Amino acid sequence: RLLSTGRDYPVLSVGAFTPKRVELDSLSAGEVGFVVTGIKSVRETRIGDTVADEGNTEVAPYPGFQETKPMVFCGLFPTDSDQYEDLKEALDKLRMNDASFTYEMETSLALGFGFRCGFLGLLHMEIVQERLEREFSLSLISTARFIRFSSSRTLPGQGCAAIAASALSLKPRIARENSALKRPRKKRASSAASPGRSRRGGMRS
Repeated sequence: RLLSTGRDYPVLSVGAFTPKRVELDSLSAGEVGFVVTGIKSVRETRIGDTVADEGNTEVAPYPGFQETKPMVFCGLFPTDSDQYEDLKEALDKLRMNDASFTYEMETSLALGFGFRCGFLGLLHMEIVQERLEREFSLSLISTARFIRFSSSRTLPGQGCAAIAASALSLKPRIARENSALKRPRKKRASSAASPGRSRRGGMRS
């Protein structure tokens, strides 16, 4: 049983790598090994979760376990609509190695079917997109980056009156910074007198 989801699965094999694969009768706390189960989808697992016997109700989850919270979001869409299933399978496999990003299905009138993904930051987003394109031979289109935030308003004597969730796009800020860097500098007018004229403005004799 996985304690984070509460789902039960049959145990098919238990063992360890020494470095060869060796099957064992059991694994206890503190030992490193593998457990083969009948899990059909990788979404049903959580990295860092506690595994216990089905009938053992006294086992508590490992303290400190919690899912990571993404900070930056963007949409990933395949350039070819036929690669949608390949992208879905690639995200499932990549999440097994990197549980710090999330994804959910998203549709767009212009781009079709894709996924809205959450990352820890802009660098993490670029790394995940690069891995998807290189390791799984995918051609992807990423939408504008944005962050989610919540705002609250406190009224006198009523406490927190309203909480609204919204999203803030990162694209306008980047565009303003780039425009400021590319802005041409104004040329200063030269105050030196031309060689053909005197300082008073008359022609030399």
